Amino acid sequence: MSTLMVALDSSRGASSLADFITRFGNELAEGREERAKILRWIAAELPLFNEEEIALHQQLYLFFHSQIAAEVERFVDDKEEVERLSWLLICVLLGYADIFINLGMEARLNYVPQDLIGVLANAL
Repeated sequence: MSTLMVALDSSRGASSLADFITRFGNELAEGREERAKILRWIAAELPLFNEEEIALHQQLYLFFHSQIAAEVERFVDDKEEVERLSWLLICVLLGYADIFINLGMEARLNYVPQDLIGVLANAL
């Protein structure tokens, strides 16, 4: 989680939502293989966690979401949209790790994270 917060901290001060997404995404692209390993481990071990460990893990993601939402809120007025957009960013970024890194698609396709980050930033 600390590397996610470092990426978020380096994205603060963005001048627009697109700028925030670009900065945040580019920062997350650094060290993505290591984060993907951690996510893979969590996904494999989560069924073995006790309720307290699961709750702690969920609290970390809720905190991370709240921090992203605080940044997104600077550019989006509607609270519900801020909530959904913040979760969407988390899902897209974790989905990238699952598909492109854990499943090896990054090595097979001619994409770099920055290409997809640009598409996302421009679409929103």
